Amino acid sequence: MTQQMSRRQFLKLSAGAMGGVAASEMAGLGFDATRVHARTHARQIKQGKEVPSVCPYCAVGCGQIVTVADGKILDIQGSYDSPINVGTLCTKGPLEALVTFQQFLVLADPEGQVDMTAEAISRRTTIPLGVIVVALAVAWQAGRGIPAEPTTATALLVQTNLPQQDVFDPLWVHNNPDEMQALEQLTRQAVAAQPSPPALVIWPEIPVSIYFNHDPVMRARLIALAQSTRAYFITGTIDYQPAGGERPDVFNSAVLLSPAGELVAQYDKMELVPFGEYLPAVGRLGFFQRMVREVSDFKPGRDYDVMPTAHGRLSIFICYEAIFPGQVRQFVAREGGAEVLVNISNDGWFGRSAAAAQHLNMARLRAVETRRFLLRSTNTGISAVIDPYGRIVARAPDHVRAALPVSFAPRQERSFYSRHGDWLPFICTLAVVAALGREFWAEALEEAIRQ
Repeated sequence: MTQQMSRRQFLKLSAGAMGGVAASEMAGLGFDATRVHARTHARQIKQGKEVPSVCPYCAVGCGQIVTVADGKILDIQGSYDSPINVGTLCTKGPLEALVTFQQFLVLADPEGQVDMTAEAISRRTTIPLGVIVVALAVAWQAGRGIPAEPTTATALLVQTNLPQQDVFDPLWVHNNPDEMQALEQLTRQAVAAQPSPPALVIWPEIPVSIYFNHDPVMRARLIALAQSTRAYFITGTIDYQPAGGERPDVFNSAVLLSPAGELVAQYDKMELVPFGEYLPAVGRLGFFQRMVREVSDFKPGRDYDVMPTAHGRLSIFICYEAIFPGQVRQFVAREGGAEVLVNISNDGWFGRSAAAAQHLNMARLRAVETRRFLLRSTNTGISAVIDPYGRIVARAPDHVRAALPVSFAPRQERSFYSRHGDWLPFICTLAVVAALGREFWAEALEEAIRQ
């Protein structure tokens, strides 16, 4: 029996499926990121339990880094984090191309009918699937010949491995002086073990609050650390600024200190985690507030800061900002943009699940798209240096306190994607709109003729 559906029915079915997947994904995003969930995670980690959950924010798209073939084209087309790709993670690139080709055949079918029998699907997919396999094989073989990227500078990535807190303690740093002293000692010893001072020393976003701009004792210690290491120093911090009301605006930030201990620049995180770092408008309804009353109330930053150093211009993005290709591109897009990218993150919320690896893979995509070295320092892992082709050059072991010396080089050339952004989905959208317009125009014309 021949199974056929009209072109319009097929498009409605596709739109409904995409909407349903997107809605379910967004629901997972919200509730999995709440601090209530995080407290449960922290207790499980303390009990030594394996936490089987994954990071809902960074599941989408991580499969695009599986092949060198993707690494060789993402600097042209970018990557797109549509929830519809959740089911095709490990083969996202090839399957997306195949599905797109199928949809094109639907729109281009002059009869307006879609034959959904197994035989018809096999006929339509054999040739494009073969082309995809050959293209991936050629790209993989070509990628094997790419030499290691030359480096001109060194950095020290400090993995702090501080414990997650069941209840936030703003005085934790002062109540646990031994922990901070151990981190400072580890940093100084690692720097002293190098033949020459590194260009950068990077501490991650951590689960306890450092108030660099408002805690004179901690600020003095960090300034002394930068001066003693004779390196540019980056660390996560919490900042707050007067807002004209009773409560100040609070920011999740990162600061860059010079080797002399002077504040060079500060970046305020722009893409906050919904239901984790802030409560979206819909979440302020009474039903949601009872469920997520422990959610933080951070404010988003506004500026794509590019920070000057003696070893090239750098930009910092924090935590799950690594999953946004359009945002990271902005750091590099303009003239005088970043020549090196730095990602600091606290992935301790994920425990020993696959989420930390997923988050790392998403960050690798940003290195490929912008053709920049990416220096990634995290609290519990995975801290690593990633080259402009998405290759992990060095990484620290997970869930241990470590200081990882790495090499990098500033790069000034801008990739096609850095200069032109999301051109591919724009063109695809225009093509779909044109095809749909042609279809509706033809139907309207036929109806007019019949009348």
